[in-house]
Amino acid sequence: MKYYIKTIVIAALALASCQLARADILTVTNVTFTNAWTAVSGSAPFYSTSVSAATSQGAASAGAPATAFVVMSETFTITNNGAGGMSGSAASSNWMLTAISMFAGGGSGPIQIHLFDITTNLTSNNGSTLNGSGATYGFNANGDLFGNGLGLTFNNSLPIERQQVIVLQNGPLSPDQVVLGVNHTYALEFWVATTNVNSLFWYRGSVADPGGQGMGSHDGALTTNRLTMASLGQAGGAPRTFAVALYGAPTTNALSSNNNTNLIAPSVYTQDDFSTNGVNNLNPVGADYYPGTNTSTYVYSVPGNITNVYSEWFGNGGPGAVHVPISFNPNVNISGNTNSNGAMQLNFTWNQASDGYQQWLLWHGNANTYVPTNSGGTVGVGYPQYTNIECDVRYDASSVTSTGGVYGVVRLMARGVGDFGQPWINSSYTTITDTNWHHINGQLLATSADALNVADVIVGGDVTSYVPGGLTGNQILYIDNIRITGPAGSVQLPPPTVGGPLKATPGLRLFAGPSSTIDRTVVYTLDQSQSWVGATAGSPVSYSMSLQDYNRNIQQVMIELMGGGTTPTTYGEFADFSGPTTLWLTLNPGPTASSVVARVQWKIGDPNQNPTNTAVAFTNSTAVGTWSLVFTGPTTGFVVAPGTVINGSTSFTIADPTVTSDFANPLFVAFGEQPNNGAGQGAYVDIGSIGITNVVDGNEFEDFTKEGSDFVANFTPSGLFKNDMSQLPAAAIIQTTNDAFWVNWTQPAISFTLSSITNLQHTNWINPGWYSGYADTNAPRVMPLPKGFNGKFWVLLPSDDLPTANGQQNSGSPGPASFAPAPNAFFRIGTNTVSP
Repeated sequence: MKYYIKTIVIAALALASCQLARADILTVTNVTFTNAWTAVSGSAPFYSTSVSAATSQGAASAGAPATAFVVMSETFTITNNGAGGMSGSAASSNWMLTAISMFAGGGSGPIQIHLFDITTNLTSNNGSTLNGSGATYGFNANGDLFGNGLGLTFNNSLPIERQQVIVLQNGPLSPDQVVLGVNHTYALEFWVATTNVNSLFWYRGSVADPGGQGMGSHDGALTTNRLTMASLGQAGGAPRTFAVALYGAPTTNALSSNNNTNLIAPSVYTQDDFSTNGVNNLNPVGADYYPGTNTSTYVYSVPGNITNVYSEWFGNGGPGAVHVPISFNPNVNISGNTNSNGAMQLNFTWNQASDGYQQWLLWHGNANTYVPTNSGGTVGVGYPQYTNIECDVRYDASSVTSTGGVYGVVRLMARGVGDFGQPWINSSYTTITDTNWHHINGQLLATSADALNVADVIVGGDVTSYVPGGLTGNQILYIDNIRITGPAGSVQLPPPTVGGPLKATPGLRLFAGPSSTIDRTVVYTLDQSQSWVGATAGSPVSYSMSLQDYNRNIQQVMIELMGGGTTPTTYGEFADFSGPTTLWLTLNPGPTASSVVARVQWKIGDPNQNPTNTAVAFTNSTAVGTWSLVFTGPTTGFVVAPGTVINGSTSFTIADPTVTSDFANPLFVAFGEQPNNGAGQGAYVDIGSIGITNVVDGNEFEDFTKEGSDFVANFTPSGLFKNDMSQLPAAAIIQTTNDAFWVNWTQPAISFTLSSITNLQHTNWINPGWYSGYADTNAPRVMPLPKGFNGKFWVLLPSDDLPTANGQQNSGSPGPASFAPAPNAFFRIGTNTVSP
């Protein structure tokens, strides 16, 4: 009997796969002097134009009818004719572009930056192509070299003439440190919104550069050719040259190219640009909109009003720590335009010695539904129209750093409607080691349901996990321009990839991290008299769990005992952390591929902390097998581990003089896992059995390898355990004795259907559920993974849903198959209709 995934390209799957990035600008800074080019990372520019007698130049007026963007551009050439002041040797090498500098001014507003290779597109009907007044270029198989074809976006930060430096980073979202080729001519374009044309003035002069000249357009569309400034009526003669400098390093790498010119103007949903007039419900959605009825409540120039909009969920350490004061600072703004705009200011007081978790998280509106709601109803803000969430941050110079010089790590999440988890976006994590403005960018993934309908953009930081040595002292952090951005048109989604079939082994499967890396998936005891304290004298109490397999990407597998007034309903999945009293046995990845580190730890009367008092820690050769946490008395016990103890002791003592009251009943027990990193999301562990012996209410035991049914109303078949404390209860699923195979595929897969066939020469693909006559209540049983899980959708096929050898429907379903399975079977997903 062989089962296969059939890879068949059908029309519905033949979509172009493109992963679009919005920005890979590392920093945007400025310097005051305007008589010479500054060094970047200690290096002078390899290409620069003259700054002599430069005058302010705005963009051309918009074309008619009005267009979205107007363009200023400078053409330049890597060639040995004196262009850009390059030496002969410099002009004979390709160059990796790492930074751009310009003399500019203007006001507040997002500016797009694009780079095109126009070597074969530049022509002239009057004078030379590089310096003639009749020069022009268009776009034919020469797409944008920045941002995976979409360009980059930054906020102009120059209210008056300054030198602005834009430092590029290579990834993680796109290769924006492009390679410029010898004897190639490029156009560096800045696109300015026609609704805010004064947001950028680029300084230009009349000293010619042999490599190119200043040009532009009334319309940013790639169907519109660019013209010289003389042709646009912006100068009396030609050439005119914009003040620009390029930085980088010579390279033997091949030049960068992009043959796709399907550039789509981006969409921008502004959550908050922190203007002094704040946010209100009268603004259009996507322009500082905020639900409410009293608009004066949200004017940021009124002291304290910003706290009606932004609030702390948690922050700045454990009990007793000073939480994060939030205020509006009208004197700080990334654009420098403090006449109408400011920034949100956060004040931290850190104490590494006493703060158990140096983290902070701010949310918008104390809710998770503000984006899609306005007086006119619902608006769809999410992927694929929007592909990124962004903001700008800067630490004040008075802020303390770690011993390694780190101010902190800032991160973003896009929380979906109805989701109160923490779906942090890995690509947004930014370690900050200076007091410059930094552009934080998080890429929305098509595989996350949170990205499909964004309810809130949340900003946070994590010191504990990412800043060695932690922080002690005061800090000030400024936040500006929180936005959701993306191309105006829909992104074509890649086709799903199918995996499996994978044999289903009876047992309890726990999928990790439904919406965030800290989400728990657990089963817990309905009975809350599970404490070892007060149990039968002389009879050891044990809490056991058998692991059938182990995935070290899941950072923590645990048995948890929670008391002190904690109940499954008071704190939900975070009861171990948020509740006051917890004792747990945890398994974490060990130093070798198969080993684990086991720890018994506890806390007492200490909410919003993980257990930190360690009773015992040891390294074990394997995680697979039965683990038992055994108490031989109120404060003593040992751990029974499978395999071999590599180092350490398994015996422990709980150094708590009031343990009999601290851990007295009511107390309940949970068995489960949490990923604690992105690699663990979507992974799983299988549990064969769980059990508790010799507590006052008797023994509790369930063998999942012998179950004939799944959870019913969140109860296991024994009725002793439940799964509804998990972030996603359906992430805990029982593979029954009637289950045969798992099939999975990547998301999104809207309108795709699983189908099967036994002979590829036939064309009649059918729904596997047909073989049970659709009578099996789990036909097929689906594990929906809507929020993360590495984008996979899992289906568990009962044996009576497998294709039969005689092609007949099984009788007596649900239950074991009444006919032998086909010797070969193929599975696929497609958008075509399957029979019957």
